Amino acid sequence: MSTSAFGTILLCVALLASGVAAASGIARWDTRRGLAISAAASGAVLVSVFAAFLHLMKAYAETDLSLFNVFMNSHSLKPFAYKLTGTWANHEGSLLLWLMILAGFGGAMAFTGKGQPELRKLALGIQGSLAFAFLLFTILTSSPFEPYPADWPEPPDGQGLNPLLQDPGLAIHPPMLYLGYVGLSAVYSFTIAALFRGELGRDWAQAVRPFLLFAWGALTLGIGLGAWWAYYELGWGGFWFWDPVENASLMPWLAATALLHCVMVVERRDALKPWCAALAVLAFGMSLLGAFLVRSGIVTSVHAFANDPSRGMVLLIMTIAFTGGGLLLFALRGDALVKRETFEPVSREGALVLNNLLFSVLLFTVFLGTFWPTILEVMSGTRITVGPPYYNVMAAPLALIMAAALAFGLLIPWKRSGRGAWIPPYRVIVAAALVGALALTLLFRGSVWAIVGFAASLLVLGGIIGDLWRKAGSFSTAAQRLSSLPARSWGAVVSHFGLSLLMLGITGASVFQTEIRAVLSPGETTQIRGYELTYAGSGVKAGKNYLSYLDGIEVRQGGELIAQVEPSRRYYPVADKGTTEIAIKRIGLGNLYIATGAADENADKRTVRAYIHPLIHVMWFGVILIALGGFIAAFSPRLASKRSPAASGAEAPEAAL
Repeated sequence: MSTSAFGTILLCVALLASGVAAASGIARWDTRRGLAISAAASGAVLVSVFAAFLHLMKAYAETDLSLFNVFMNSHSLKPFAYKLTGTWANHEGSLLLWLMILAGFGGAMAFTGKGQPELRKLALGIQGSLAFAFLLFTILTSSPFEPYPADWPEPPDGQGLNPLLQDPGLAIHPPMLYLGYVGLSAVYSFTIAALFRGELGRDWAQAVRPFLLFAWGALTLGIGLGAWWAYYELGWGGFWFWDPVENASLMPWLAATALLHCVMVVERRDALKPWCAALAVLAFGMSLLGAFLVRSGIVTSVHAFANDPSRGMVLLIMTIAFTGGGLLLFALRGDALVKRETFEPVSREGALVLNNLLFSVLLFTVFLGTFWPTILEVMSGTRITVGPPYYNVMAAPLALIMAAALAFGLLIPWKRSGRGAWIPPYRVIVAAALVGALALTLLFRGSVWAIVGFAASLLVLGGIIGDLWRKAGSFSTAAQRLSSLPARSWGAVVSHFGLSLLMLGITGASVFQTEIRAVLSPGETTQIRGYELTYAGSGVKAGKNYLSYLDGIEVRQGGELIAQVEPSRRYYPVADKGTTEIAIKRIGLGNLYIATGAADENADKRTVRAYIHPLIHVMWFGVILIALGGFIAAFSPRLASKRSPAASGAEAPEAAL
């Protein structure tokens, strides 16, 4: 049997199984029997799609040119590791990866949950419907198992992979990002099931919490990996350019972050349920919208997988159907979720409501900046560009307000105002943050943006310290109380501390960045913030499937040689494309970042661009901690509905994030 036929059969088996999972889950019949059939069918979808993915990966490993997808995206001279990662570095292969992760979450929903049979049955039906829709789209429009055209000449070799994607960062960035994108499908499915039943309460919150936290952590890490790849691979000296496709990953993250805090209230106080339902639908809707952006050709980006308006239109219809259908169901059943229990505005619930409002404003800001140029072009024919200045001006003040709200929320008790006990420590935190931010800005000679960034970072850090101080009680009880906190509480601490470091790192790397550009002949020197850069000469080195044109740069400080680096330009003959390979010299918690290019006037000269990014490693470490906190909380035991009064003080353990 041919490679193409076997892969197609596996996808058709998965399509049939997903239809069974959907029908048995949604149909109104015996709950336990329907759950068992839907779970078994979900397992069959997972096995079939996983087998199809391994089959495609084997074809890439062997450069099997009987598949058109392999011919278009691989080459026999490509390094073996990139042959494998090339499996998902294209539209069709990445869609199969999307399907495999979707099926994986369906399997997890089927075989890891306990209790709540009716909710799980309906949720598996919805998840099966999602799998059916994407499998049908894949088979009809985007099959990675399409055979090489019979009327074409026998191919001597493949077309190769985009050189920008032949990189370790891009090997793991899409799978991690997809774990986040597609993981939100489980939250969506449980939410639609709960809306059908008219019951979205603690059972729902406990069912979705691990999926939401895991997806959120993976999405955080995926976004961070994308920023890291852009930083060292694209050669422009930055890590985030507010590219439309970058925004496509940020928007579901913002919605999911707001949802995390909302789920915490439902699980603890059985309140804010309409908020949760709307955010759950919106978070997955943003993921679908991201898939549309990447694959439709509506935007041009190095992150895009395809430029096919016809397939993009199908994805847009699917996005509208699932997102719009979810929001319509919410509109019809939302009243049943309203709980009449009230809480004071000055309470942890009130702080979380404020937090959600701010996240929603930031989400709308990013959405508007991403789509307004396209909307305006369709309406008037005028094309505009919304660049970083818009986002920076809008996002920076919101980040400061959100940090202040976070510190407030960490200090104040649930449901009540706490009789003002939170006011003195909050005053101390705000005052210390503002004074510290001003002092740091003056010390390092920064702008007003430095004050905003430093203050936001210190506010979050102060809130964490104040929260732990409150939980510790006295010195005599601190060790016992803090050690008895559940893992999910420590996950929240780790993530919030990572957020503080992220804000600090972004401030240092952006506001205090230094940049120089110079044209140098061999032996000539330029300077950047106390470092001397000398162009020593050039050379050529052959890689397996590229030629590397190396430029030797000597780095001195105070006349002493501290590093010899070789930024380069690579040329890939098969793809007839080149890349810029930068050189990085770590300086404390920052980087000296160097890129070179050929000068136009003289082949012996080089254009040297150098940047110093202070605290850039603090930013990367912050991203890792944010994601790690999510994973810790995802795998912690669920919060007990009732607690002993003697357990670790008066405060119940804090929900994660």
